[in-house]
Parts: sequence; C-alpha cells; structure tokens
Amino acid sequence: MSCEMHSMTGGVGRSETGRPGGRREGIPSPLGATMFKPVLGLAALGVAGYVAYKMVMALLVPVMALMAGLLIFAIKGAVAVLLVWLAYRLYRKLMATPTTVA
Repeated sequence: MSCEMHSMTGGVGRSETGRPGGRREGIPSPLGATMFKPVLGLAALGVAGYVAYKMVMALLVPVMALMAGLLIFAIKGAVAVLLVWLAYRLYRKLMATPTTVA
C-alpha cells in the first residue's frame, strides 16, 4: 500500500495521516511541536523523582522509627542510671555526716 501511495503522490511519501514523511506528530500546535518537548521531559523527571521519593520514604520510615525508638530507650536508660547514681551519692552524703545530739 505504501508503494501505491508513493507512486500516486508523485514521490512524496504520505501516510494515513496525510502528512509528508509518514510520521505521526499528534495535534499540531500554532507555537510549534518542538516547544513542549523540554516541558514534557521536565514533567517526566518530576514524576519519576516523586515516585522515587515515595519509594525511598516507604522503605526508610520503618528504619527511622526503629532508630528513634532505640534513641528514646537509650535516653530512658541513661536517666534511670543517673537517678540511681544520684540516690547513691545522696545516701553516702547523708550517712557520712555525723549526727550530734545537743
């Protein structure tokens, strides 16, 4: 069919769309078809970045929650040790002072 169309149009290859060259370009724009290619590339990059961000966050949120839990547990343990140490020092200080009855 393309050979017949080629011979009927006088050597210019036209496709089913009626455009020369046989390419499908989509909806013609008064501003030019190549104007929106950088915008579409930037939009695709943005969508890919958003998807990558969501995937990384889905994988890292449990790890960050675990690390936060371990940090809080360590702080709680440090406070408990500090309170025991303070109680021991206070006990030693109170027992070391002589009690005089006048």
